[in-house]
Formats: sequence, structure tokens, C-alpha cells
Amino acid sequence: MSPTVPMRDLTNPTYSIRVSDGDMIHKFFYRMPDNDELAAYQAGLFQRRGNKIVARAAEMRLKFGKRVLLGFEEGTLGANGKFIASEKDSANYCSTWKEILVSGRPDIVSSIGRHVFESVAVVGESGVEIGMDDALQAILSEEGEGSTDGPENP
Repeated sequence: MSPTVPMRDLTNPTYSIRVSDGDMIHKFFYRMPDNDELAAYQAGLFQRRGNKIVARAAEMRLKFGKRVLLGFEEGTLGANGKFIASEKDSANYCSTWKEILVSGRPDIVSSIGRHVFESVAVVGESGVEIGMDDALQAILSEEGEGSTDGPENP
């Protein structure tokens, strides 16, 4: 691989993401979920209630976004008119920063949850993201199984 291509260091447990909330950009730090968290997230996306299937994506994104969130870059978030920080060694450290963020901007925490748990994509040889139908078609073509199209679209 070329040295100019960024590398995903799988031994470094901390990742970052920049989130825009309109006129500001915030940098957050998160960890990757473990297998149990991935499974629990997927299992929680839908729930059967009687004869209905209820979508719970918003709840799961917020719950698990909060769980993997480690902190944020100081200087863009505050509470009660003062900057707050997630780093314990900062003069602006606020021990309740995560709860303040969840109650004040659940959309940001949910966006982080969506990014962490739902952002992996299948990419074709050309580097272009392909949808699940395209991915399935590529796999079936390699196995000689033919088209996934129905009889009306040969």
C-alpha cells in the first residue's frame, strides 16, 4: 500500500469524527464497539409489540452512541455560559459532560451512533460504493449463479 494512503491502525482503540451542527464543527472521540455491542445494537433496531414491528433505530443510535463516545475536543461546547471539557486534566473539565451532551444535543450523539454502527460500506473495485443488490449480484456472478433480477427484468 502506498505510504500516502491513510492507514486504519487496528491496535489504536480511539477514533475521531467531525460533526457539523449548522454553523459549528465539533470533533468527537469514540471507540469501536465490541461484538456483543454490535449484536445488541442490531437486535434492538426492531421490536415486536403484539402484531406490530416497531422501529427503534433512533433509540439504539442514542443509547449506543452514548456508550462508545469517549470525549470531544475542547473549545466548541459549553454549558451555563462556560466552556466544558471531557478531559480530566482540563481546567474546564465537567464530570457530567456526557449527560449534558445527551440531554442538550441528542441528535449529535445519535449521529455518532449511526456513524459507528451503520457506516461500513461495500466498495467495488473502482472504489465506488455499491448497494446490497449490487454486492449480491457480484457474489452470485462470481459463483456462476446468474442474475438476481426477476423474470420481468432479465
